[in-house]
Amino acid sequence: MDPTDQVEVTGYHLFMDDGYNGDFYIVYNGTNKPFTTQYTAVGLTIGLPYRFKVQSENINGFSQFSEVAEIYACLKPSRLPAPTKVATTRTSITIKW
Repeated sequence: MDPTDQVEVTGYHLFMDDGYNGDFYIVYNGTNKPFTTQYTAVGLTIGLPYRFKVQSENINGFSQFSEVAEIYACLKPSRLPAPTKVATTRTSITIKW
């Protein structure tokens, strides 16, 4: 298909599951908001793997769904200081962090 024949996207729809591999449900309806491509999901349970997929829309209807992204609701541990020496002998090193 020639790219000049394509119809502009008029919006995006974001779907997610419950973190327990359940059914997808719509969490963002972006009809007539084609420039909004970001969403913040809140109230999630720490450590669960949430699944997301996106669908676009134009005057002809809806696209197929995107591939599914699985994202965990958690952060990496905070940065730790470098280990430091506590004691040394001829054959050992004791460190702390």
